[in-house]
Amino acid sequence: MIAGIYFSNKEAGWGDFSYPMTVYTRDGYEVIPRSKYLLYVLLAMLVIILMVLCLSILMNIFFKNMYANVLFGLGLFALADLLQAAGLNMGLLYPIKFVDFASVLSGETAIQIDQSSIDYRYMMIWLIVSVLALMVILFGQNRHSFHGNVLFYL
Repeated sequence: MIAGIYFSNKEAGWGDFSYPMTVYTRDGYEVIPRSKYLLYVLLAMLVIILMVLCLSILMNIFFKNMYANVLFGLGLFALADLLQAAGLNMGLLYPIKFVDFASVLSGETAIQIDQSSIDYRYMMIWLIVSVLALMVILFGQNRHSFHGNVLFYL
């Protein structure tokens, strides 16, 4: 930790919040205060942590082996980049690509995917939808494991 603090001080200084940050929006690039950028990062990290937590719980239900969970999780996160390198654009895998929220904020993801509508708001909507979908799947699986057939009890 001390080495990290020393390295960040050497590279960027002691946390000067007076410099603005540039964020990609649908209309182009927008300059925002660093405090707003940090709020964006904090919110994105919270939603991504929820998504990874729900996904890991779901994988733990299907695979009873921790190593299989880790291998499947890493493969799932690499799948979006592998399919894009193969020339296939699968919109269903975009929320997995949004885990790298810094590239979404800088506009690199919009350039890679060649879709100008991918900005912070688009990313957050799809991540929240993904978290909600994972929670519904987990709720259904939990209800099914305790009550048998889910359709008759809803």
